[in-house]
Amino acid sequence: MPIIAPTIATTMIGAGAPFLLGPLYPSMTVAIANSVQIYTVGLVTVITTNVGIGPAGTGIGAIINSIMPILKSSLDSTFIANGMLGEHSPNLTRAIAIAVSSGLASAITLSPVLGVGVGTGIGKLVHPGPIPLLGLLTSQFFALGLVGEKTPLLAKAIAEGYTQFLDTLIVVHSIAGSPIPPTPGVVPSIGKII
Repeated sequence: MPIIAPTIATTMIGAGAPFLLGPLYPSMTVAIANSVQIYTVGLVTVITTNVGIGPAGTGIGAIINSIMPILKSSLDSTFIANGMLGEHSPNLTRAIAIAVSSGLASAITLSPVLGVGVGTGIGKLVHPGPIPLLGLLTSQFFALGLVGEKTPLLAKAIAEGYTQFLDTLIVVHSIAGSPIPPTPGVVPSIGKII
C-alpha cells in the first residue's frame, strides 16, 4: 500500500482522541499528512546493495523497522529542543508517530536492479534533510489557516524529528527478474518509496 495522505490524517485523528479534538486539529492532521506524503514519495530515495544471479530484475520491498516508539522518541526530542512544551505535545507526538510509522510500515519500495535478476537486497533511505519538509509543513499550515506564533517551531520540530527517524530505517528487497544467464552479482540499486 502506498503512503496515502488521507489514511495518515484519519489515523492521526483517531490516535489523538480524546485529547486532541480542537477545531483546528483536523486541519493540522491534513497539513502534516500532505507534507509527509509529498516529501516521502517525492524526495526520499531507496539505496540498496543486492546479491543474486542473472542480468536484471526489479527489487520490490518494504521498510522493516518503522516502529512507532522510535518515531515518537525522535519527535519528543525535537519538540523539546524547539520549545514545544505544551500540555498536549506528548499526545500530538504520539498521534503523529502512530499515523506516520504505520504509513511507512505499509509502504512499498521499488528499485530497478541491473546485474542481479533473482536475489535479495538490503539498504537505507536517503533524503535531503529537514529543510524541504519544513517548507512543505509551513506552507500547508498557513494554507489551512494555522498561523499561530509557534507554527514555524511546530513545523521545524516535526521536520527534524521525521528526518531523524528516516535515518534509522532499513529496507529489504526481493528481486525478481531473469536468472539467465546465471552469473552471480553484487550490485547497488536506487529506487523510490511508492
